[in-house]
Amino acid sequence: MYLLVNITLQISDTLATSVSNGPTNNQILLMVSAFILIAGLILWNRLAPSRLRSTLTFDDDVKKAWLLLETHEQKVSFTKLVVEAIKSDGKITGEEEESMFEEMDMDYRKLAAEITLDDMYKTLSDCDAEVKKTIHLALIQVLYSDGDFATEEKVWFDEAMQRIH
Repeated sequence: MYLLVNITLQISDTLATSVSNGPTNNQILLMVSAFILIAGLILWNRLAPSRLRSTLTFDDDVKKAWLLLETHEQKVSFTKLVVEAIKSDGKITGEEEESMFEEMDMDYRKLAAEITLDDMYKTLSDCDAEVKKTIHLALIQVLYSDGDFATEEKVWFDEAMQRIH
C-alpha cells in the first residue's frame, strides 16, 4: 500500500511541477504543412478546370458490382460487358482505356476477350436482383464517364439491360 501511495505522489508531483512549453517548431511546421496540403487538395477539387481533372469516376458502382459478383464466370462476363459499354459509342478515349480495368486484372481481360456476347448475357442474367441493379448503375457510370451519353450508347444500354433482365 505504501508503495502505491508513494508512486501516486511522485506522479502527481511530476505533473504539478512540469511546465508545458507548447508545440515545438518542428510540430508547428508539420501542422502548417498538413494544412497547406489539405487546403490545396480541397481547392484543386473545387477550382481546377475540368480538362485537367479526370472525369472517370469508377469509384462507386463499378467496384461495387465487381465485388458483388460471386463466380469467376460472372466476373469475366462483367469485364466483357464493361469493354462492350466503352466501345458502344465507337470511340475509346485514353482515359477510358487505362481506367476501365482498375479492379480487373489481366487474366480477366484475356478471358473476357474469348467469351461470346451470348455467353456473357446468359451468365449475367443468372445473377440475383441486387447484383443486376448494381450492374445497371455501373453501366450508367461507365457510359457517362467521358461526360457524354451518346445516342448509340443509349441504344446499346437499353438492349444490354433487356438481355440481362
